[in-house]
Amino acid sequence: MRIPIQLRSTDLSAGTGGGQGTFALGINTAGQIAGYYLDASYQFHGFLRASGVITPINVTGAGTGAGHGTIATAINTAGDIAGYYLDTGYVYHGFVSVGGTISTFSASGAGSAADQGTFPVAVNSAGDIAGYYTDTNNVYHGFVNVGGTITTLSAPGAGTLAYQGTVALGINDAGDVAGYDLETSNVYQGFLWTP
Repeated sequence: MRIPIQLRSTDLSAGTGGGQGTFALGINTAGQIAGYYLDASYQFHGFLRASGVITPINVTGAGTGAGHGTIATAINTAGDIAGYYLDTGYVYHGFVSVGGTISTFSASGAGSAADQGTFPVAVNSAGDIAGYYTDTNNVYHGFVNVGGTITTLSAPGAGTLAYQGTVALGINDAGDVAGYDLETSNVYQGFLWTP
């Protein structure tokens, strides 16, 4: 059964033009959904849908207007939400929302130019976050954030040229991280990291 959750202009101002609308990216065991929507000016806004109520998520420090804003990417069983936001310089930074309180973070090796930065994409039941960041040379590095301590993950054989490297995409409740790397030969390989 399909239940539409589209955010209409009367709800939270999701745009209705080309490429605009609602993007649900994560769901937990309680059926809470996290994601983002694009408004009529192409600004990103994160959201939480819980018990049929949709609440916007906008991180302080996120830029406003086209190509800026907040993107919620994952939600755990406790309702903690991870994601990232784009500042006024189009640099990406991570955030986690615990009980509605938002904390931001950036990996120490993340670049600070446009389209560089930190990209959290998964959160487990303990609130540990996995994702990746791009450095000043646009090389990808995986990371895991456990209690505010960020550990960089580099898969063996991962390339070190621009747009190569390691991308972490998932984390389970044991803290195991999975993802892929792009090698110097431009071949993709999966990886598993265990704490």
